[in-house]
Amino acid sequence: MNAPATERINAAGLSRADLKKLMRQALDEEERQLERQFPPAGEKSSRLAEEQMGDQGTQTEHSAPPTRHMLSISEEELASASLTPTCVVEEYLYADVATLSAPGGTGKTTLVLYEAICLSVDRPVHGMRVKKPGWTLIITAEDQRERLVARLREIMNSMDLTADERKVVMQSVLPWDVTGEQLSLIVAMDGNLVLTTLADDIIKTHQQDPPVLIIFDPLISFGVSETMVNDNEQAIVKACRRIVKGLDCCVRLIAHTGKANAREKTLDQYSSRGGSALSDGSRMVSVLQTWSAGDEMKPPAGCTPDGEASITILARPKLSYAKPNLPNLWIRRTGYTFETFTDIQISKEERDEAILDQVERFLASEVQQGHRHNKTSLETSVPNLKRSEVRMAIAVLMAHGRIIEVDLPAEEIRTRRKTYLTTPAEFSRIPKDDEFDPAKETAGNNAAAYRENIGGSISPPIFPPVSNAAAMSRQDSAELAELTDSREKSC
Repeated sequence: MNAPATERINAAGLSRADLKKLMRQALDEEERQLERQFPPAGEKSSRLAEEQMGDQGTQTEHSAPPTRHMLSISEEELASASLTPTCVVEEYLYADVATLSAPGGTGKTTLVLYEAICLSVDRPVHGMRVKKPGWTLIITAEDQRERLVARLREIMNSMDLTADERKVVMQSVLPWDVTGEQLSLIVAMDGNLVLTTLADDIIKTHQQDPPVLIIFDPLISFGVSETMVNDNEQAIVKACRRIVKGLDCCVRLIAHTGKANAREKTLDQYSSRGGSALSDGSRMVSVLQTWSAGDEMKPPAGCTPDGEASITILARPKLSYAKPNLPNLWIRRTGYTFETFTDIQISKEERDEAILDQVERFLASEVQQGHRHNKTSLETSVPNLKRSEVRMAIAVLMAHGRIIEVDLPAEEIRTRRKTYLTTPAEFSRIPKDDEFDPAKETAGNNAAAYRENIGGSISPPIFPPVSNAAAMSRQDSAELAELTDSREKSC
């Protein structure tokens, strides 16, 4: 350090240590300014996320883990614990996280509007009993409020509601339009997905008058990115669970299906687009798919398509609080009118027996029409059954004698095949070559002429006919010897 600088330090009364401290502070401040202007890649995304959120903060605090004593179960808690949360709609919606997945254009948003109306006026939802009627909050990031209100009006008009019911609906099915806004349940910060305050803000706002159902439509608008598929979905489920815990309501996420699942019209719980975390974390999974006349599945009786109506299938592949294997619901929509039909469920044993009966009846009908099937041709001929199902049915029917394999008539043998399949009943109707046929009796037949003379009757013979004279003679000799022996003993 030169002399002038030393003089200035002495004049200011600063020691050499104080000067070093000031210099370090100046350098640190300069580094902070540079980082704000040119942040590293990881921090840049975090700060950008904070700026986009605006006043919407993050939820990062956590409570300390409880002690063993605090976690102990009391007798009162043990006695009052319920196996299921609050039921909103029987075998459909409960106070937990739910999802509805469907391809775009299926009408899922309009369908949930119809369901919300039923919830508000305590009408059955697709034939299922409403256990907790109430109001619905629809947070829409896709359709503007005006569009939803217009659809709501049309559905109300088609339901023939009373004036009082219409007032209830207008105060109970409430769209919150957040289209175009940067509003999400989670945000990415420093490589982690963090809950925003949106879930807590909803809880605080509606704590005194909670809805029975909250809908986020569509799911993708309230997440961060699909580059972290399962992390994104799991974080959204966590935010929804926070709302469920705070309001004791059902939180439902409206999701889209993947392109392949939409084309194949899958109905399993993993039909939604993205990863498996959404379906795994949700307690209720519903899938909505369109139906057309050429599809393999057939609608129940009464659910017939026409030019003005569309038919969709509503499946419930996962419902943790109801019995498994719930039947599919077929929904026929004409304009804004909804009709629901339920699949008739039968057990596997009943279905297997029905397949056996169908194959047996089909074969009998084919035999009557002169069609001679072998196993291979029959497997591919029975309508509405898979080849594997027919193959199994043939094996079972043959094992039980309900289908038999017999020789082809000589005049029908044109290839190496010499047998065909038939049923015992149909086979018994075929006249045999050695079978007596009264129609073949001629006028020279004495028996026939005799029956004609006495009105068709035959007098019983005085003596039984002898078909084997030698045998009869031996029998008579044996009986005579036995009679002689008995007389001698009596004497």
